[in-house]
Amino acid sequence: MARPEVAVRTSGGTSPPTPAMQDISATLKQVYRARSVALVPGGGSGGHVRDRATPLCLRTMMTMHGSVTVHINAPPSKVWALVSDVTRIGEYSPETFEAEWVGGATGPAVGARFRGHVKRNGRGPTYWAPCEVVACEPEREFEFGVGPPGRVVNTWRYELEPSGTGTD
Repeated sequence: MARPEVAVRTSGGTSPPTPAMQDISATLKQVYRARSVALVPGGGSGGHVRDRATPLCLRTMMTMHGSVTVHINAPPSKVWALVSDVTRIGEYSPETFEAEWVGGATGPAVGARFRGHVKRNGRGPTYWAPCEVVACEPEREFEFGVGPPGRVVNTWRYELEPSGTGTD
């Protein structure tokens, strides 16, 4: 398989293409890291707001949005197989080192639940995060919410678009 060229686009513009990655999983690692940094005011990682100047009541109401787009030299079917198989998340996430389907779920489907074993910022604390699949269209879209039912604290969404011989 050809090694993918990756350009990361965030709200600040597009970075120049990075050196070619070894495989799709390595590209997904870059997506996780770039998204984590894009979500945190002033940099950082892990989706934490590091803002001591804003009163706590306002900080808890803040909504952060971020997105990263990469081109992967692989068809949507191969990218889909990786991002929708949550049991492989530990291969490319810097914080979630394992995940497992729960409640009878065995694969991606709207309403399927799983839990991710997280070590925040690679240091801790370590905990299990409940998740639920909220959008699932094979080879096109995979989205899950993180948090207990009725209290989603984070959402991860993958939208796959065919682009030439690869996927955006």
